[in-house]
Amino acid sequence: MHTEQRAAAVARRAWLAVVVVGAVVLLGVGAATTEGVRARSDLARSQSNGASVLQEQLRFNDVRAVQRDTELLKAAQAVGGSAQIDWSGVLGSLASALPAGTTVTGLTITSMDPVKGFAQSTEPLASSRVATLDITISSAAVPSVPDLSDRLTTVQGYAGARIATIASAGDSGAYSGQITLDLDSKAFDETYVPKKGE
Repeated sequence: MHTEQRAAAVARRAWLAVVVVGAVVLLGVGAATTEGVRARSDLARSQSNGASVLQEQLRFNDVRAVQRDTELLKAAQAVGGSAQIDWSGVLGSLASALPAGTTVTGLTITSMDPVKGFAQSTEPLASSRVATLDITISSAAVPSVPDLSDRLTTVQGYAGARIATIASAGDSGAYSGQITLDLDSKAFDETYVPKKGE
């Protein structure tokens, strides 16, 4: 009888262990199921949010295309306008530099191309140039070459000058001169150069 009681106690303990293990398994399955439901709910919400974001992006697709086109236009202007010279400033400073009574009777301008550049002088130590002005002047008196050379250094973008000839213009009593004026990058107007912060 004592043996039967022990066997019954062992059986009760075994069943109790089975019940405890079963309860733990059920709790684990329940927790996993709950977590799975929550994960599916989070995924559905994330997918819904993603679809909403995509719809918003599509709504503003035209705005983004305009922004891209604007940036492309700015870049093109910066390249195309990089060789744009401030002719108003250059010619104004040239007029101011010429001695009183001197007039410009002829002007030929050769300037750089933003893609091809500009032919540089082969003279030793010549400054880099972006444009050349061939100027014909007329004066009632013989211009002083040193004075004229000094005055030309005040022209905006001055890179160098050569006074080729000064000669009598004939019976008029006037004198004519040929000047070649080279300009450097200080002559650029920099209209399309991006400013800091742009």
